[in-house]
Amino acid sequence: MRKLIVLFGFLVFAYAQVAIEREYDSAYQQEVCGNDYECSANKDFIPNVSIKEAFEQDLQKEIQFPKYEIRALIYKKILALGMPKESLNTTFVITMDNQDYKVEVIFIKSKNKLIVTYTVEVEESIKTYIKTPNGVEIFNHTSML
Repeated sequence: MRKLIVLFGFLVFAYAQVAIEREYDSAYQQEVCGNDYECSANKDFIPNVSIKEAFEQDLQKEIQFPKYEIRALIYKKILALGMPKESLNTTFVITMDNQDYKVEVIFIKSKNKLIVTYTVEVEESIKTYIKTPNGVEIFNHTSML
């Protein structure tokens, strides 16, 4: 009986996890990046969450499924900083493969919007979280400077 209750609890918890709905929109990619092959852009949507929850879930997704190891390290550090209560500029150093990388992070926050920009070496990544009545839209844009 106990095992059944634990299993049921686990299933409810797993089912309750909110999935990020990734929309691949080639028109959005083209609008943001044009013909720049070093640029990527996409839109995500997370239903029924606050900006803070979307910020945390989105960064967890980036850490779990990183395109590049350095990005996972950067997102771990940003997640550890937490979402600030107001706009903030900060700098930290990431060490990877015996090399230090200076990372500049800018948080721009308003009531229904959060913009997180990081710059490392020649890469800039911008994540924009916008609260909607049904959840949070996330716009991602990464490019080389």
